[in-house]
Amino acid sequence: MTFQVLAKAERSRVLLLPQSGNNTLFEGYLRLKDMPQGPRVFKFLVKKESQAERYLPPEEALRMLRKAKAIHLARGDPEMEKKLIKLLESYQLGYRFVSICNHCLGQSRVTFVGREAIAYKGTWICENCAAEELLREANFRHLGRAAKAHLAGILKARRSLDDVVGLLSLQRLEPELTLFDTIQASREEPTLTLESVDLPESLKELLQKRLTCLLPVQSRSVQSGLLEGRNQLIVSATATGKSLIGEMAGIKRLLEGKGKLLFLVPLVALANQ
Repeated sequence: MTFQVLAKAERSRVLLLPQSGNNTLFEGYLRLKDMPQGPRVFKFLVKKESQAERYLPPEEALRMLRKAKAIHLARGDPEMEKKLIKLLESYQLGYRFVSICNHCLGQSRVTFVGREAIAYKGTWICENCAAEELLREANFRHLGRAAKAHLAGILKARRSLDDVVGLLSLQRLEPELTLFDTIQASREEPTLTLESVDLPESLKELLQKRLTCLLPVQSRSVQSGLLEGRNQLIVSATATGKSLIGEMAGIKRLLEGKGKLLFLVPLVALANQ
């Protein structure tokens, strides 16, 4: 059976992951000991699924490394990495450095990454792990499908999960990240002066303390027959003056003795106001 070995130096030991195809055969951990001839394998711990951990003779680790088709080194602890390299070179074992997904490595999987890698917390992860992490963040914030798709597009273009997560936590409010869509600018709507609107003088005097001209949506409503009794359905963005449209029509009829006014609003604060 042909296999290759991924090795990563940790602070006090070396992680070994023998790979056959896409399968990890087991987790191995080397503890090195400084000897007069250089670093040597002191202990070799092996972990396999559904099996108890066990120590094997140090010679088994060297035998495995010699049989490996390739030895790949992932960047790790600098001091332990130097010892590992000295060990390999003393036994004339070839190796090469590779970039891997650190999230996959945490699950004993080996995924090589290149230019397509995603930056996250000072390291590199694969696109699948980045997508899973982003989905967890989005679900935690109860985002909808459209928002998730938009964030996935930002991640694909930006190649940085830090930037996207920072956007969700309001830490990276850059225009390139916060832009959701663009619409073509429309022409400026002419507005009506309050003086020109057919309102009872008492109501007009009260309103003139706060404004002199109507807002565009208010002007369009008046021009469409608001004060002549025409029924209207007003749809407009927040803070564009919809409430005053209903107030002008209702209070005008109330003051003129033409009926009663029932003002329905779903927001308690707005009703109190």
